Amino acid sequence: MAKKTGRKNKQESTLHERRETLLRYLDNYGYFGVPRGIIEEIAVKYNVTERQVYLDIEYLTKQIKLPAVEKLSKQFLKSYERGMIESHKLIKSDDPQIRAKGIALMNQTSQGFTKFLEDYGYKDKIADKMEFESGNELKRINKDLEELKGLDPNQQEIIREVLRGNIPTS
Repeated sequence: MAKKTGRKNKQESTLHERRETLLRYLDNYGYFGVPRGIIEEIAVKYNVTERQVYLDIEYLTKQIKLPAVEKLSKQFLKSYERGMIESHKLIKSDDPQIRAKGIALMNQTSQGFTKFLEDYGYKDKIADKMEFESGNELKRINKDLEELKGLDPNQQEIIREVLRGNIPTS
């Protein structure tokens, strides 16, 4: 029994050290978009999976006290507003390439907002809720994708427009 306690204490110590390392990084560089290289480096250093490092970041993010979240929220809101205003300006262009850049910027801004809400526990992560029972759902998705490849380009474009919400389905 003493061995288990010793191992547990070592694991807790390593967990504490790993999270302290992450916390120092996050305090210095911010909580948004931690580079994959940092994730890999910490995973290797502490002999854990990258997924575990992401879970640690999620845990640490949720531990931030409310005033800190409010400050970050205000900073993020300014950035979000700026991104949306710029994207709308680009979308109004007559040039299709500029419009495409506007749409990409709008998507990027929206994804950033969603990530912010997920990171601070204000929105559930859809991916965490998805369940693929014994791979059957994934096989069905792959089969559907293969069937789409067989369609002519006009049919593919119609499906893309439906998926984008530009063509109502009902």
